[in-house]
Amino acid sequence: MKSYLDTYFCDMEKLYQELESLARKDGLTQTLAALPYAREKHCGQFRAGKEKFPYYCHPLMTAFHAVCLGIREDEVLAAALLHDVCEDCGAAPEELPAGDKVKEAVKTLTREGYPARISKESKDRYYKAVSGNRIALLVKLLDRCNNISTMAGAFSKEKMVRYGIDTIERVYPLFALAEKEYPEYIPALKLIRYHMDSVLGAVLGEM
Repeated sequence: MKSYLDTYFCDMEKLYQELESLARKDGLTQTLAALPYAREKHCGQFRAGKEKFPYYCHPLMTAFHAVCLGIREDEVLAAALLHDVCEDCGAAPEELPAGDKVKEAVKTLTREGYPARISKESKDRYYKAVSGNRIALLVKLLDRCNNISTMAGAFSKEKMVRYGIDTIERVYPLFALAEKEYPEYIPALKLIRYHMDSVLGAVLGEM
C-alpha cells in the first residue's frame, strides 16, 4: 500500500503536468517558464512539519488554486509559482524568467529581513506595498490561504493561534481592498475568504 507521502508526491507531479498542459494550451508563456524554474530553485527544500514534503508543493498548489478559482492570467500564475524564490532561494528579481510585472510583484512579496524577527514598521511597509500591486495582492491572499490550510501539520497550537491573529489583523483587510479595486475577482475572493474563515474559526474557536 502506498504511504500518504507517496500519494502526495504523485499528486504534485500530476498537478505540475496539468498546469503545464493548461499553460501550453492557453499560451501562458511566463507560467511555462516559471514551472521548471521554481521547481529547480526550491529543490532540496522542504515544508515544515513531520512529513517532509518538498517545498515546491506550496507554490504549485498556490498557482493551481488560482486556476481552480477561475484565475488563469499568465502573470498571476507565474507570480504564484515564483513568489518565494527570492525570499527563500536567493534569486534576484531581475533574474526571474518572467516579465516586468511579475518581477515587480515577486519583489513586492519578498519580505525584508526574513526569516529574522520582523518589526512592526517592516510589516507596515510590506503590506502597504502589497496592497498597491494587483498581482502581489492576489498572490498574497492565495499564498496565505494555502499556508492556513496546511499549518495544522507544521505548527503548534500556539503558533497556529498567532498566525491566525496575524492573518486577521494583516491579511483580512486586503480582501476589502481587493473587492473594491478589482471587482472582477469578487467570486474568487469570497471563496478564498470562506476557506480561511472556516479553518481559523476552528483554530481560534478552541482557544
